[in-house]
Amino acid sequence: MRAAVAVCAVIGAISGFGTTGAVAATPAPTATNVPTSTPTASAKGAAPAPSADPTTDRAGDASAAPPDGHWVALDPVTATTPAVPTHVLTKGSCPSGTTNYSGSKHPYSCLAVFLDGSHHQVGLRIGRSGSETSAFGYLHALQDHNVEEQTIEHAVQINAAGVLQPNNRRLYGAEFIAKGKATEEFVAFEERAPSSASPDKYDLGIVTAYCTAAPSGPISRCPDWVNDSL
Repeated sequence: MRAAVAVCAVIGAISGFGTTGAVAATPAPTATNVPTSTPTASAKGAAPAPSADPTTDRAGDASAAPPDGHWVALDPVTATTPAVPTHVLTKGSCPSGTTNYSGSKHPYSCLAVFLDGSHHQVGLRIGRSGSETSAFGYLHALQDHNVEEQTIEHAVQINAAGVLQPNNRRLYGAEFIAKGKATEEFVAFEERAPSSASPDKYDLGIVTAYCTAAPSGPISRCPDWVNDSL
């Protein structure tokens, strides 16, 4: 299993996340409080996701991916072509001065910035795990749901854009299709607004990421093979 990247890549001349191309981020008119990591819609938008964000669900395992399967983005960049992992991914750079906040602000430090298919910049902050009302970002995804950084990165890259949810968050996801049937679903949710608890005014970015037993099952930790194959 690939190790999660622990530093922010500094590639290109992009000036901030939560924007498209090289335009600086524009804060939302109203700041949000520290996020709840609970999404309000499933990846398909047909049924609401569970209201809880458990930390006691099944552990990730090292079982192999189902045979003859492949990942397909929920909003593919090229609708006629199934998404194929390349791991040659496109990154932006964390805005200057945002990568190492101290004390209680440390969770808001920028870890990485990814570009989706429309070149929108999706930020990933270090975050924190634990309480469903305050957990967010990378540590929440990794420690609570066994999701590695590159798994979020690839899900963002293979989707044309984040799918708007009823709570105004954006969903980036993919389904694992085996023998013509979706057997596993990965989803990540982005908050395109700043947090009033953050030292900066950039978008909060990824608030949670997890797996479900497709179609749209309960929130669960991702098996290790998801990180290995997506």
